[in-house]
Formats: sequence, C-alpha cells, structure tokens
Amino acid sequence: AAYHGADAESLDDAVLRVPRLLRTRDRAVTPEDFETLAIEASQGAVARSICPQQINSQPGVVNVMLVPQANTATIDTAMGISPESFDLTPQLTQQVTQYLDERRPLGIQVKLQSPEYVGVTVKTEVAIDAAYGAPEAQQVILHDLQVALYRFLNPLVGGRNGHGWPFGTAVHPSDIITLLQGITGVRYLGAVMLYELRRQDNGWVRQLAPDNVVKPGPLGLVCSWADTQLRSGHTISLIN
Repeated sequence: AAYHGADAESLDDAVLRVPRLLRTRDRAVTPEDFETLAIEASQGAVARSICPQQINSQPGVVNVMLVPQANTATIDTAMGISPESFDLTPQLTQQVTQYLDERRPLGIQVKLQSPEYVGVTVKTEVAIDAAYGAPEAQQVILHDLQVALYRFLNPLVGGRNGHGWPFGTAVHPSDIITLLQGITGVRYLGAVMLYELRRQDNGWVRQLAPDNVVKPGPLGLVCSWADTQLRSGHTISLIN
C-alpha cells in the first residue's frame, strides 16, 4: 500500500521498529519513546521523527520534530520534492499531539515542529565515456545524474543509506563527487559548486554556499527540488 503516492513502510523498517515499540509500552518517557509514538500516532503520515536535545532547554517541554511522508515519484522525473511538501498540516499536528498527550507524563508539554529545510543546488561539469557519445545516450546519463542528486539530497530517501539525509548534516563537494562518479558512463567531474536556498520572509533566497559547504545547522535538514523561478534545480554541463 502507499500513502499519498509514497511507498508504505518496508518489512525491514517494521522489523527494526518492533524492539522500540516493545520498550515504549505505549508510554512516552524517553526521547526515543516520543519519537516512536509520534510515528505510530500518524498512522503512516510521518516518515521520520526526532527529539532534538539542543532545544529541550525549557523545563517541562518536549520538542518533537516531524518529517511527513511525501510523494517520491517526482524524484524519478528529476524534479525532486519541494520543502512545502513536508509542511505539517493542522490535522496531522492535532492527531499526533493528541496521541502523545494521552501518553506523556503529567506536567510535560509536547510541542511539534518541522526541521529548518535548507535547499541544495549543485552545479558541475561532467565528462562522459566515449561509448556514450550518441546524443540520446548522453541525455540518458544526464537524466540519471539529475535523479541521483534529487534522491541523494532528500529528507525521505536521501543520504548514503537511502533512509533520508541525516538531521543537521552538512553537504560537501566530496559527497557529490563520490555519488556522481559512481554513475555508469561518467568519466570524470569538473568543479562542483554548491548553492543553498534558505527561507526568508515568505520566500526563498539562493546564494553560493559559504566555503562551498551547505550547513543546515543542528536542527536543519537539506532537500533539493527544481523550480525555474528560484533556480533551485541542479545544473550539469557536458565537457570533453
């Protein structure tokens, strides 16, 4: 089954959750309890949850950061997933909050929030093996490179393990080089430039990443998506 076009939880993921569920026993005591129960409360609508200790400084308050499920099909079309797709709806917020309120210790307040999403745009050059010299073959490889980037820099299926880009983890050019050099037909890469997109007021601001490293911050999470107006899409040029 699928939720709004997203793949349902795999058997392996379900097996990994069992020990956590047994330990939780339907009560929220530890940060891990809140994380596990938040996902359970969503009935498949939340993909990831974390209780970041850095922001639990207010006594009696537990902050739970949620990443909702989204349609991953747009990754394969080289469009990525926009951060707006991960917005917490009022209905989901109420559903998870009520579930956790019924299981939290007395005197504890639960606050749900979203990560600070930071967009990553990659600009690079690539040389393709001579065997793929035909224009059609080159276009296939360019498409594969784009899809690989949108998949890698993604909150749901990104990162090296494919379980979502890690919270608070920066993106370095070396990450991109390692990824793209593993694509069939790629001979070598030119320079890799990283741009970041951050929310400002009601929009997004795109700029060259300081020191060519995108740092989302301890509560941040990177993502990538194609938007012509924002120039957020990845740019890959062919070189000889």
